[in-house]
Amino acid sequence: MKPNGSESFTEWFWAIWSKIWWLIFIVLAVGIFYLGYKDPGLLIRLFGILFTVCGIGTILYGIRTRRLQQQSLSWPPAKGTILSSEVKIETRTSHRGSHPSTFTFYRPSVTYNYEYQGQSYQSRRIIVADINWPKKEAEEAVARYPVHSKVTVWVNPARPKIAVLERGMAGKSRKYRLVFLIGALFILVAIVFWLVAIFGIG
Repeated sequence: MKPNGSESFTEWFWAIWSKIWWLIFIVLAVGIFYLGYKDPGLLIRLFGILFTVCGIGTILYGIRTRRLQQQSLSWPPAKGTILSSEVKIETRTSHRGSHPSTFTFYRPSVTYNYEYQGQSYQSRRIIVADINWPKKEAEEAVARYPVHSKVTVWVNPARPKIAVLERGMAGKSRKYRLVFLIGALFILVAIVFWLVAIFGIG
């Protein structure tokens, strides 16, 4: 079963969105400040648009992710081999306030190859969506997939380039809900901006 053009575009769009949504948000915010520099009313309306778009986009991404998680329960298996397995550590520093704060993020990085219907593929997905992992969970995930070990890979039959090592929620349902919470917060902030723009509240 081969994906049609619309399915390919949809997968491509959400793959890009999940990686650069934060950059789009920053660019839009800078543009809004520039356009609204001489018109505070326009600035408020533009921020309302910005948070509305980001809120809807985030919620739609969450809905798509949940749908893929459900679909993954029926994806066919394939044989795979772990090529690399390690915990990647990312450190970010926030300079807000008088004292900078440093945050450390842990991500299990597992690369594996697999064959499906006579074709070879490579993937780095453990679960459907990319989430933040506590250090202990990241280490446990990597320990489950040592280098050169043979594994069962679950393949999306409509788009074989998409595959996971763990189907469904994989015990991470609470973390997935965070996407909807972020989307709801964006919408809430948007409502505040629209109320201010329409009624001049505050």
